[in-house]
Amino acid sequence: MHIFYISLTVFLSYVYRIPVLVLPSLPHDANDELIQWFIQSGKIFSQLQQHLEATHTQKLSRLRDMKKKADQLLWWPFTQHSLVPEEKITVIDARAGDTFTIYKVCIST
Repeated sequence: MHIFYISLTVFLSYVYRIPVLVLPSLPHDANDELIQWFIQSGKIFSQLQQHLEATHTQKLSRLRDMKKKADQLLWWPFTQHSLVPEEKITVIDARAGDTFTIYKVCIST
C-alpha cells in the first residue's frame, strides 16, 4: 500500500473520526468480473449502510433534544425563556446561503 493512503486513512479515522472504507479495485473487464467485484464488496457496502443509518439516527436524536436544551444553552435577546413553549421553538438543522433546513416533528392525528 502507498504510504499516502495509510497516512490519510489514519488521519481521517483518528483525527476527524471519519470512517474510511476501501473498496477493491474495479475489474479490468467489467463484463466478466463485475458480479464478482460486487460480491467481494458486499461487506464494505453493508458497513457503509450501517454507518449511515447509525449516523442519521444519532443526528435525529440530537435534533429532538435541541428543543429541550434550547432554554439552557442558548441566549435569545429580549426573550423570557420561560414564556416560550417548547413546541414554538424551531430547530435549524442546516443552512446553505439563504436557505435553511429546519427539523420539525409532525404529529399525525
